[in-house]
Amino acid sequence: MDIRLTPHGEELLRQQLAQGQFQSAEEVIERALESLSEGLQRRSAMGLAEFEAILDALSDGSDRLPILPNEATTRTGIYRKHN
Repeated sequence: MDIRLTPHGEELLRQQLAQGQFQSAEEVIERALESLSEGLQRRSAMGLAEFEAILDALSDGSDRLPILPNEATTRTGIYRKHN
């Protein structure tokens, strides 16, 4: 597979190679892809847990809220003038 890098990408690659932690451009790119993949997996798993926690917090006490009349959820009820 051939990959074309932007000038910025080439500069980043050169910087990584100059630091001496990697033996080749392929190694730099492979490590970057692994890090990206791991980060996305963590973010999606953490995102789901955070989302569930938010939903739980929103639902706390909802059983004590008053029930709205049917008119409150109709177009007329929503857009009528409230004096």
